[in-house]
Amino acid sequence: MFLLFGWGCLFWQPIALTYGRRGILLFSLLGTVAINCWSANAKTNGTWIATRLLIGFFGSPVESLGEVIIADTVAFPPMTMLITVLCT
Repeated sequence: MFLLFGWGCLFWQPIALTYGRRGILLFSLLGTVAINCWSANAKTNGTWIATRLLIGFFGSPVESLGEVIIADTVAFPPMTMLITVLCT
């Protein structure tokens, strides 16, 4: 899961910057919720591992887009740095 949190950022970051951050975050949230529902019904170890990997992939936009959204929200550069460091 944590491996795909990192590698998924390489996939989601360019898509989010091209098509919009809000849509990617909502799609990521819906995907993570759906996979968690599937994970609750996992009967075998292989199914559980597959759901963990997919959750890592679909959950990775939160890792990479949080700092970008904070930087866009706050316009004062020193305050942006402080909020970004404190919130991540």
